[in-house]
Amino acid sequence: MAGLDHKTGEVRTVAIERVRRIEALDARFETLASFDFDSYIGSSFGVIAEPATSVEIRFDRQWATYVEERTWHPSQKLTRSRDGSLSLHMEVGGSQELRTWLLSFGSGAEVLEPKALRAEVVRELKGALKRYSSSS
Repeated sequence: MAGLDHKTGEVRTVAIERVRRIEALDARFETLASFDFDSYIGSSFGVIAEPATSVEIRFDRQWATYVEERTWHPSQKLTRSRDGSLSLHMEVGGSQELRTWLLSFGSGAEVLEPKALRAEVVRELKGALKRYSSSS
């Protein structure tokens, strides 16, 4: 759900399941005619609206067909390599959702661009390795 944050004046995405309390008011709100929800989240990988950035991910051969068979984002472009790996290029926002999705591929995915997303994934993987190493 998206709505206008009356404190900041910005449109924000709100997770319905996080709403703890509601209160019926007499006040009414109108959706601005200029607001288009699909455009608002259009460049996002999920529902968190962030500016789009160029993303390139290489998937190992074991994941290539799985990734190839799906449309992950309307802007995606796929390129198969001779070794069977697959490169996915997209113009997307929503780095938190994208990072979580990438981690689901384990060692089968590598972020090539942007460097900031690559660093986020590396940080997550190091944290996971530390957690698993310390519990041995």
